[in-house]
Amino acid sequence: MSTLSVCRKVLKSPGWLGFARCLTEKRPFSSELSRVNDLGPTTKRDGELRSTSGVGLGDGYLSHTDKWLQAKDPPMKTPQECIDEAEPIAVSATRVASYGHEDTTLGCPVEYIDLRDTSYERPAVCKYTGNKYYWDGTPDHH
Repeated sequence: MSTLSVCRKVLKSPGWLGFARCLTEKRPFSSELSRVNDLGPTTKRDGELRSTSGVGLGDGYLSHTDKWLQAKDPPMKTPQECIDEAEPIAVSATRVASYGHEDTTLGCPVEYIDLRDTSYERPAVCKYTGNKYYWDGTPDHH
């Protein structure tokens, strides 16, 4: 596909058409963005999977965050509450590498955490995953 045909395709996309419409009508582009946002939570573009997350499918929630902020019967724990309740992980070295997932292409970046001056009561916390680690006191020979 040539560069010219790619440019033509981009300029015909809905976002660019809205931008061009704002330029010709001499109004701010933010008004076009608010019009696009008024389409509702169930609107999805062909091939887009993010809007199939269940939001707006008759459950009364307008956003994913609303699902966690609403009172539920029976009450559900939020993901943060589940992370906070997890026990700290004992490590036999003074440093630990916190991975977001076993597969390095998924999850978050690796965070190397210094565990000196940590205990079960005062663990070090990974800023990405929320996992808690503490040094169990085993001599570290590294």
